[in-house]
Amino acid sequence: MIEILDKGGVVVYILLFYSVLGLTLIVYKYIHLLGLKSAPKNIDNPNGNSPEARVLTELWSSLKNGIRDLDDVAIRVTSIELDRLEKSLKSISILASTAPLLGLLGTVLGMIEAFMVIEEAGGKVNASSLAGGIWEAMLTTAVG
Repeated sequence: MIEILDKGGVVVYILLFYSVLGLTLIVYKYIHLLGLKSAPKNIDNPNGNSPEARVLTELWSSLKNGIRDLDDVAIRVTSIELDRLEKSLKSISILASTAPLLGLLGTVLGMIEAFMVIEEAGGKVNASSLAGGIWEAMLTTAVG
């Protein structure tokens, strides 16, 4: 496995880090969502750890305090709850969108290496001398 990583170059190590980080964020988010309770069954007493319960609790509290414009309260509280639910999803999105670009970068770097071998040999090369650059290019493309 280490040989394959070494042949892929620096980009493969970066992509490996991306994979570990992405998997960690996904597991974290999964555990976070499992920890949320279901929506409250009783609207009059919305106790619980669910986002819906927190919204209902805030709405009831505002209503008891004499606030009649509950739309603004609901918008504010649901915005806060959505931010909590979306936590770490932006990071996963960034990883997912940049990983293929890193794979493409590795492809380009591998092809540059292959063409440097051609240049150094004066255009008279065999396939085995090009294999290193092409191997790196294809490996980083696949990992990306």
